[in-house]
Amino acid sequence: MGISIAVSAAVVLFFAMVMWVKSALSAQDRSFATSESLNREGEFESGCPAEFVTQIFAKKDLEYVSALGSPQLKKFFEQERKSVSLFWVQQTSAQIRQIIRTHLRASRGSQDLEFATEAGILLRYGALQFLCGVLFVSIELAGPQSLQGLAARADAWAQRIREAQLGFQSAKETGRVHGV
Repeated sequence: MGISIAVSAAVVLFFAMVMWVKSALSAQDRSFATSESLNREGEFESGCPAEFVTQIFAKKDLEYVSALGSPQLKKFFEQERKSVSLFWVQQTSAQIRQIIRTHLRASRGSQDLEFATEAGILLRYGALQFLCGVLFVSIELAGPQSLQGLAARADAWAQRIREAQLGFQSAKETGRVHGV
């Protein structure tokens, strides 16, 4: 009984968070990443270098700017860092969506799909999209400075998905994937 209530609460919380994120996106006039901002279809960027991701979510820059003693500069820095980090989350999410769409199109024609493999891909994709949603909400509420570890995890997961897709593309081109 207690587990079903917890699961129900988690599902309701998840949908509430999704709705909040969607309303935040529509309420703000920001240009977010779309599949058009990615490379041509079938080509996948390597993403931002891990050092860049670590840097945009680091606390030390904010500490430096705060030490300068200018409230206007600190406010400007916080706004810009927030915009950059939100853009990174959106770009990462859009890139992974594009990779999954390409994978699904390629998988439709495959004769030798393995359910467990495809289910694992779907679960990893869902987990990464959920993590991007959590990052987005957290950045909106608290700013990016305390989210370095979470962002690094999302970046590592996204990089694994990119590498897996590149491996799939390579196998497809060399004929090691049958029926595609």
